[in-house]
Amino acid sequence: MYGDSNDDSNDVFKVDFKYYKRRAMRPDLSTVIDFERPEDFPIELHARLQTTPDCGDIGIVADTELLCYSVPANPGLIVLPNPFTPRGQRQWISRTLRSYPHPPNRTNLKALRPPDLFPASLNRDTFYKQLRWVTLGVHHDWDTKVYDLENVSAFPACLGTLVKKLAALLGYPGFEPEAAIVNYYAVNSTLSGHVDRSELDLDSPLFSVSFGQTAVFLIGGATRDIKPTAMFLRSGDVVVMSGESRVAYHAVPLVLPRGDDKPWSSASEGCGDSAVADWSSEAEYLSDHRINLNVRQVFAKS
Repeated sequence: MYGDSNDDSNDVFKVDFKYYKRRAMRPDLSTVIDFERPEDFPIELHARLQTTPDCGDIGIVADTELLCYSVPANPGLIVLPNPFTPRGQRQWISRTLRSYPHPPNRTNLKALRPPDLFPASLNRDTFYKQLRWVTLGVHHDWDTKVYDLENVSAFPACLGTLVKKLAALLGYPGFEPEAAIVNYYAVNSTLSGHVDRSELDLDSPLFSVSFGQTAVFLIGGATRDIKPTAMFLRSGDVVVMSGESRVAYHAVPLVLPRGDDKPWSSASEGCGDSAVADWSSEAEYLSDHRINLNVRQVFAKS
């Protein structure tokens, strides 16, 4: 299809992944779903969501109608384009960089700990240059692909509040956030096709929030011979994977620079709270990184 070998002929997902991943020749992005132009793509309005005054406390725009979309080709997939204020984005980005990499949370860097003082340049700091993931709550064991039920730390209260609010807005009021994985991507990095099936409860949705640079996200079906849908995920976008999409193959073959478009920054909005008062380190890091925060319910509720 895209000039790949016959070895990939039955793995349609891999063919598309390699197409969007390629560096020598830029892939054609004209058919990638863009939720900023919903009228131009095969997507549907899923719901109109009305936020409440208390949403401002967790960084979401308050007293506002938000539109979320579904993709008919991927049943159970819901996308809520950026519901965050610029200050809200800064708050959550700061937490993923300043707070979440610290113990008792786990990172990919078993021999390194985050510096005691937050660095002026994350791109020159040994720890942050090598940081790829952090686990929160019930910790996922990347070697065994199962949750380590003997190693559980308290799930961050503020993150739990955010996800419960998003879940309630999107029609999942019983969702209980119990585990999270924060992934850190440089602009030249990828995430290969996989299915998230380690949770004991696969009936509950998975919530994913993106910050920073834009990603091309692929999501297919239960097997790799199903052609995936390609879509842009921009800073602040929320994805819900439920139903058939909860156990669908998905991947990130490409992270794209946003250029001058920085929705976490607003000239008309100050940084009045201490969590984001000194933003220079995060701003430098975001210039060539994407952060994804995904939250799961591990255990089925009786």
